[in-house]
Amino acid sequence: MATRTIAGAKFVGTISLGLLTGLAYTTTTLTLPTLLQLPSATTARTAYTRLRSLCSWHTQSLTALTSVSFFLAYALSPPTGRHPYLLWVSLLTGAGSSAIDYVFARGERQYGGEMGLGGVEGIAARAGVGNDEDSEDYDREEEALEQEVNGEQVRGAVERWRWAEGWRSGVVGTAFLMGIVGIWGDKF
Repeated sequence: MATRTIAGAKFVGTISLGLLTGLAYTTTTLTLPTLLQLPSATTARTAYTRLRSLCSWHTQSLTALTSVSFFLAYALSPPTGRHPYLLWVSLLTGAGSSAIDYVFARGERQYGGEMGLGGVEGIAARAGVGNDEDSEDYDREEEALEQEVNGEQVRGAVERWRWAEGWRSGVVGTAFLMGIVGIWGDKF
């Protein structure tokens, strides 16, 4: 029974690590460069905020699942089957991803917050956007919202996030390769 649990933990860990690697890689290479091509700073800011929250949730979930799965496989293995790659993959994924998040958050504070502004909802509430879209004041409200969002701040925040996700894809990609080679050497 323990053998099936260990094999299942290795399998779940490897699959979730592959998904985490793919998420970080596609965010870096496809999504964020496309985000920089949006026509207005307001649209880019809204898309950035939404994408950031979704990616953060998925990244944290997959990181936790990967780390726990590989550590569980290591802890449940008999002494002769405790391969160090299980522990290394678990630590590299958990600690590496957390370290990247810490450095990124520290850099954001250094630059005065994500973009030096409140949330998109706060800006929209201050400008009155969304109260009555059919009114003739809608264009004026939209202009007020656009004036408060600085395109250079949005670009800087996206570029910093792209840098962090590039490092994350490298770290978790290395862990993924270690996991694949380890499972192959284990013969599952």
